Amino acid sequence: MREEHKDAVQDAAVELAGVALSFVPVAGSLLAGALGIAAGSAAQRRTDRILKEVVLDLQRLQAERQLPTADVMQSDAFLAAAERTVRRLIEAEGEEKRKLLRNALLNVSSGQPVDVEFERWLDRLDADDIRVAAAVEDLMRDRGQLLEAAPSQVSRWFEQTGGTEPTRIRDRIRGLVNEGVLQVTSDGAVEDVEVGGRAGSRTEHRVRSTYFHDITDRGIEFLAYVRDPLA
Repeated sequence: MREEHKDAVQDAAVELAGVALSFVPVAGSLLAGALGIAAGSAAQRRTDRILKEVVLDLQRLQAERQLPTADVMQSDAFLAAAERTVRRLIEAEGEEKRKLLRNALLNVSSGQPVDVEFERWLDRLDADDIRVAAAVEDLMRDRGQLLEAAPSQVSRWFEQTGGTEPTRIRDRIRGLVNEGVLQVTSDGAVEDVEVGGRAGSRTEHRVRSTYFHDITDRGIEFLAYVRDPLA
């Protein structure tokens, strides 16, 4: 790693450590954590570990892709995004969610613009929601028509790809539509239905609605925003 980039990563580490220390007042320095020195409370050690993962990701990105540049890492936009991300990382439950947050920060450091709406989506969506959105994106790839019976098709997609199927797929799809990651349209067909009663049977006209799903352009951009740039 070139010296100016090494310095930029180290400067960012100090900035991130300062944010984290506001959550753990008696915490040691990030440098101590990076050197493997275990000290203090469990909360401090967890914070040090989370920060160390961020810095190691940035160092690996720099080594493999020569990104981010020193200018990006020292910019107000990146440092503000990093501060917000560190707060979210410390508050997040589960490694999958933290991984998505780190991916987003790495993509911003690589030059993607900061997107506050995507940050809000990351606040409200969990890792399984994003896995469902990614399944819809894959199902819609090179497809000439919208996705019918999306919950069943998404469930089948996880079965075929060998992934662990998320719970409550139907509810997750509805939530993703509400957020704007997915979109839904419906088509109503009139059907004649025989209805029986004391006065005999009669025919009623009923509308049967079929729902079709797709991923929005913003949804595609969001998935790129949280995709691992080192994969």
